Amino acid sequence: MTLDVIFIWVEREPMAERKVSTSIAALVLLLLSMANVPTIASGACCETPQQAWASLLAAMRSGDLSEVQRLTTSRGYSSLRTADPKESPRVLFHRLSTGWGKWAVRWKDVQDQRATAMMGPELKEHGLEFVRTAVGWRLDHWSAGE
Repeated sequence: MTLDVIFIWVEREPMAERKVSTSIAALVLLLLSMANVPTIASGACCETPQQAWASLLAAMRSGDLSEVQRLTTSRGYSSLRTADPKESPRVLFHRLSTGWGKWAVRWKDVQDQRATAMMGPELKEHGLEFVRTAVGWRLDHWSAGE
C-alpha cells in the first residue's frame, strides 16, 4: 500500500479565506492520519533483527512497557523478566538496557525467519534469538551469560 502525500500551497489571503484554507489543510491531515497504513503505532514492527534490537533497547531504556511487549514475543518478554523477577519491569529493563547498550552485538546467524546473536564478554556471552513474525522481527529469547 502506498501513501500519497498531498501538499497544499496557501498564499496570504484575507483572514476569512485563510481560515477556510487552514480548515481544508486540517481536514486533509485528519484523513491521512485515518488511512490504513502500517506504522509502528498500528503494530508494524521492524524489518531487520538489528532494527528490532535497537528499538527494543530504546523502549527498555525509556521504560515503555507496552513497546517492550510489542517488540518481543511472549517467550522473549518472559525471558527478559527472568533476569530479576522480583524487580519492577520498568526498573529492570532500564538497568539491563543501560548495560547492554555498551556492548557490541555479534550477529552469528541471520536467516529468513530466525536470527541469533551474542553480546557481552566472550566468557559470559548473553544470547539473543529473534524471529520474524507477521508484523516484523521480535526478540524471542534472551539468555544470560553463563
